[in-house]
Formats: sequence, C-alpha cells, structure tokens
Amino acid sequence: MALRVLEYLHLTKREGIVLRKVKGKELEVNIYAYASDRGEGSRLQTGVMITLGHQLIGCYSRRQEVVSLSIIEAEYIADCEGAKDAALV
Repeated sequence: MALRVLEYLHLTKREGIVLRKVKGKELEVNIYAYASDRGEGSRLQTGVMITLGHQLIGCYSRRQEVVSLSIIEAEYIADCEGAKDAALV
C-alpha cells in the first residue's frame, strides 16, 4: 500500500490545488469546529475543517486533552482549537 501511495505522489507531483476567486468575492478562509460526545471515556472528540474559498485545505479529528463539564464547554474548546489553527493559515 505504501508503494502505491509513493507511486501516486510521483506520478502527480506536477498537479496541485487550483484556487479561483469568484467574481465580486474575496477568497475567504472558513474554519468549522465541532465537538462530539462520541469519544471514549470522559473526554470528548473535536473535529476541525478549514477551507480556503471552496477548497478543503485541512481537517482533523482528535480527542480533547481536557475533561469538559458540559457539551457547551466542549464546543468552546473545539472553537478555540479551530481559532488557533486559523492563526496559522
């Protein structure tokens, strides 16, 4: 499987993501953050998706490092994670 991935990367090294500006609109960075109580144990799961224009440029899902007392607090933690990622873009 790893060889297939390397072969694909070698064959497509000249391709890339094309970002086009829509007429009359600026290219926007959007961050979507989400907290789910489907995690194992007492820590909840955070999901973050980052788009530039209409193109997905990053996403991840991971368990929160702290234990939250409510789903609202977990949503704030997820929003904070998304905001930290936005600062890097």
